[in-house]
Amino acid sequence: MYHKIHKGQGIVWIILIIAIVALIALWVSKNPSTPVSTTQINPTETVQPTTENKISPTPIKTLLEIDKALKDLNSSATNIDKGIDDTQLEITE
Repeated sequence: MYHKIHKGQGIVWIILIIAIVALIALWVSKNPSTPVSTTQINPTETVQPTTENKISPTPIKTLLEIDKALKDLNSSATNIDKGIDDTQLEITE
C-alpha cells in the first residue's frame, strides 16, 4: 500500500518540476533581458565621430629615485607601526 502512495508522490513531483520549468520559461520569454529601445535617430541628424586623442607621457624615474621612494615609504610605515598601541586590554577592569 505504501509503495503505491510513494509512486503517486513521484509522479506529482515530476509534474510539479515540469510546471515550474514551464513557468520560468514563460516568464523569461515575456520579460527579455535586453530592453527594446524605442528611440530612433532623426534622419536629419548625423553622427560625427570624434578624432581627439590626448596622450600624455608617463613620467620616468631612475632606479635610485625608486629606491629612495621605497625607503621613505618603509620608514613612514615603521613610524606608523610604532604609533599603534598593541597592548591587550584587561576585560576585568
